Amino acid sequence: MANQIGPCANYRERRAKRVEAVDGEVGWTHVDGKLIGFKAVGEGWWDILKRLDEEFARILGEDVNKLAILQIKEKFGGLRVYIDHTPLSSDQWPELWAAVQKAEGESFKTCELCGSKDNIDSRGPDNQRFGRTLTLCEAHHAQRAKEGKLDALGV
Repeated sequence: MANQIGPCANYRERRAKRVEAVDGEVGWTHVDGKLIGFKAVGEGWWDILKRLDEEFARILGEDVNKLAILQIKEKFGGLRVYIDHTPLSSDQWPELWAAVQKAEGESFKTCELCGSKDNIDSRGPDNQRFGRTLTLCEAHHAQRAKEGKLDALGV
């Protein structure tokens, strides 16, 4: 991923501070260490976020820097993107929300870990050891069941 990234990867958060990952990519973290931005979800969804950034740039043009991404996360097996669009023209709001809804919908058809669109299912683990629902391909659901991981980021 290039260092030239849009608002989803590089969003403004009052309590966030910029961090450099070992691989040189930029991420953001809350002061309590919780990752936000691209690194708050599995790599399989990063392309969805890149396309959402491109949509934001298309919709807003020079105003793209006025958009604040408040939070990006996984919830109930899907991508969630929360934005603050209040500094923008109300004419732009419907198109912004449509872009966010499209990205969130696409996440339910995409493995959060690898980005595959084949054999995707949103479910909790087979052994019900954890109740967390994830959207993964069959291979990653099997790996999750074997390793007993709570989420797609390896916790």
